[in-house]
Amino acid sequence: MSLATKLAGLRQIWRFDNRWFLLVQRLLFRRESLAIYRLGRLRVLVDHDAGDQSGAPEVITTRMYADHLAHLASTTPVTLLDLGANAGGFPLFLAHHGVPLARVVSVELNPRTCIRLRYNLERNLDCPVEVRNAALCGTPARFELALGEGGVGDSLYAASFNSTGTTTVVMGETFDALFERYYGGQTVDICKIDVEFVEYDVLAQPGHERLCNCRLIVIEIHNKPGHSPREVADAIVALGFDELPRGSDPDVYLFRRRDAARA
Repeated sequence: MSLATKLAGLRQIWRFDNRWFLLVQRLLFRRESLAIYRLGRLRVLVDHDAGDQSGAPEVITTRMYADHLAHLASTTPVTLLDLGANAGGFPLFLAHHGVPLARVVSVELNPRTCIRLRYNLERNLDCPVEVRNAALCGTPARFELALGEGGVGDSLYAASFNSTGTTTVVMGETFDALFERYYGGQTVDICKIDVEFVEYDVLAQPGHERLCNCRLIVIEIHNKPGHSPREVADAIVALGFDELPRGSDPDVYLFRRRDAARA
């Protein structure tokens, strides 16, 4: 681990209310991988062996999504579909910033991460929450994956950095199938997507028409070799969305449905 990475981790810890406890734990008890990060009302379960510190704590305390808060804020409770949820950082970010939540549906690839995801949502949110262990993909499929304890980089395309070598079976579902399972023909206020390059497959195949049922789409579009992020961005715009200005993280895109802008 580089000095820069260590310093970044220290700065992140310093943003939390129990910073001294976390610092002592990381310095003196490094074999204890589980920790609770406290920030205001939030109590966030983090597994350092799984790299969770690059997930929820980073999402909550950096500008990654905060730069878009003016568009995400609401005075009325919002519904959320979170695809590639990891340990729940995005809905926790919304809750921390006072965005009221009516219902949260979170979909996560790694079944081990789903355990921490469910804890973090049920412990910290006052709305109905549903967690599904599944993979968003362009075509329904059965995946045999080399996953570990979980991590923000878990992907359909490569073994996880902490893979044990064992195979985990995960079912892949299209966007439309996941949307209709939980929201039917309703409108969802916010859909957040962070699925490690799978966004290209999803937008290139049929089965993503229910994106039109989303008022706001927050998506991380990764730089995939041989492709351009514009492929994904332009496909979303073609569905009837306006692309809003990006923030300090160039990979995070925000789209607003055109009729929602006039509402």
